[in-house]
Amino acid sequence: MFLLVASLIYYFMPPNGWELRMPVERDAYIQAAFVGEQKGLLAPCVRYTTEVTDCSLKEYVQAVREQQLAQAQQPQDRWTDLGSFRTKAGEGRLIELELATEVGQLRMLQLICMGDGQAHVLTALALKEEFSSLRPLFVETLRSLSAAETLFAPIADGAKRAQLEQLFTSLGEFPCEGDRAPLQEERWNSLQKLISSSYDSQGEHWQFLLLTEGYRRIYP
Repeated sequence: MFLLVASLIYYFMPPNGWELRMPVERDAYIQAAFVGEQKGLLAPCVRYTTEVTDCSLKEYVQAVREQQLAQAQQPQDRWTDLGSFRTKAGEGRLIELELATEVGQLRMLQLICMGDGQAHVLTALALKEEFSSLRPLFVETLRSLSAAETLFAPIADGAKRAQLEQLFTSLGEFPCEGDRAPLQEERWNSLQKLISSSYDSQGEHWQFLLLTEGYRRIYP
């Protein structure tokens, strides 16, 4: 569940045209993943995960390092700490990994940021032979990680923000009698069209968060 108040809302700008993919089975850590065009045996991907923790950034990075090195099985596997990395959500740590897998050598950039009692991890990965051309796009995507006080705060236009807030307030209001299913479907379809056409300034991950909250209100 994504809340409108209390917890900060974290979101990022995935590459344009990349497809949203969610796990078939619910995963407690994966919040969203976006997949690009597949040219080889594996499509490039950006994945956002979170984990509740009271660790500091330094402690968490060390724990990740130990875990990932323990899983390394080939001499060419490597783990490199690239140092501090500034995002819109604040300072994080950037890691580069290279792993041998069944589909080939993978290379990935992994951003770790701490905030709101959680570790926020953005991982951008691709086959090694494709990675260099994608690296600038990956860096831009990782740097876009943002945190907002409410789901509507990223909307710069005050009138549009107020309009959407009012709409969300009324999404779950239905007549006491009668079959609400047709009205629910109508509202859900209208909301998807509205978000897609008029609220796209912060990218598809933020739109996904809006739609997730809207669906929760329409279908409580």
